Amino acid sequence: MTENNSTKIEEGKLIAGRWRVVAELEAGDLPRYRVRNSEGWDGELLMVEELGDLPAKVADLKDISPHDNIIQSAEAGSWAGLNFLVRELVTGQT
Repeated sequence: MTENNSTKIEEGKLIAGRWRVVAELEAGDLPRYRVRNSEGWDGELLMVEELGDLPAKVADLKDISPHDNIIQSAEAGSWAGLNFLVRELVTGQT
């Protein structure tokens, strides 16, 4: 995914008016960033090529009771022409 200068994601950047970028995470298949919202919720922001019906799926997932083995999703949407997904940040080995 290409980024122009106005959408460059770096530490301190505010994404979608809600998610402050804390740090870039180790590279994987998608660009990933550690983010925190104003309520102090730590999350993992992923930039995705296509959203499709992902925002509706994330909204449906919010109705599921929290469980230790299910990553909680917080938001999916578009910002500055880029698509993103914010989910719970899970550290450690898979």
